[in-house]
Amino acid sequence: MSKAYLRNTIILLVFAYLVFGQAIGMLFRPMIEIIQNLDSGTKAPSASGYQQAAIVFGVIAIITSAVAAKFSIKGARRDPSRRVLWVILSFLAVLILLPSIAFTAVSPRFFELYKDMSVATPQANDRSAQENVIKEAVFRYQIKQTKDKIYFLSVGETGNADPSDEFMSRFKNNHPPVKKWSQSKYTSMQGVRDKTTGARGVILTINSIKWKNGMNAEVEGSYFWNVRASAGYRYTVVKKNGVWTVVNTKKLFQA
Repeated sequence: MSKAYLRNTIILLVFAYLVFGQAIGMLFRPMIEIIQNLDSGTKAPSASGYQQAAIVFGVIAIITSAVAAKFSIKGARRDPSRRVLWVILSFLAVLILLPSIAFTAVSPRFFELYKDMSVATPQANDRSAQENVIKEAVFRYQIKQTKDKIYFLSVGETGNADPSDEFMSRFKNNHPPVKKWSQSKYTSMQGVRDKTTGARGVILTINSIKWKNGMNAEVEGSYFWNVRASAGYRYTVVKKNGVWTVVNTKKLFQA
C-alpha cells in the first residue's frame, strides 16, 4: 500500500471532518441569532439560506467520509503492517459518516422549528392588532368550554374594563350572545346576570398577555359565575398556519 494512498485517505478524512463542522455551524448559527433577537423586538435573519448550505455540506461530508471509509477498509485488508492505523482511520470515517447522514436527514426539521422561532415579538404598532386576535381566540376557547346563556367579556389586570366597540364587533353574531362586562350585574344571591334581560351568564376575563416570541404567547384569564364558582387559567396560544390557537391550559385557581 503506497504512502500516497495513505496520505489521500487522511486528507479525505480531514476534509470530511472540516465540512461536517461547517454543516454543524450552519445548524446552530441561526439558532444563536434567533435567541439573540427574541427579546429585542427585531426579526431574526431568515434561516432558509443556512438550511440549503447545511444540507449541501452534510451531503459532501457523507460522500467524502464514505470514500475515506472505503479506502481505509481496503487498506486494512491489503496492508497488514499498518492495520492498526487503517482500523483507526476506518473508525474515524464511520464516526463522521453516520452523524453526517443523520444530520442531513433531520436538519430540514430543525430549520422548520427555527422558522417558527425566527419571528420575533411584534413591534408596538402591530402588537395591539395581534393581541386583539389572541384575545379573540382565547375568549372563543373559553366560550366553548362553558354552556351559558350569555357571556360578558372583560379585560385588564383587575378584570373590570370593557373591550373596545371594535373588538366586540367580532362577536356581533355570536350565539349565545356576547356583551361587555359593564352590561352585567352581580349579586351574591343571583350571581352574574344581564342588566337588561336578567339572563344568567358568566364573566370571561383576559388579564394579561405575555409574548414568548412572534408565534407563541401566554395568556392569563378567568371565568366568574359567583364567589363560589370561578376559575383562573394560563393559556398557551400559538400561531399555526396563520391562525392563533389555544394549545394548552394550566389551572391557576378554582373556587
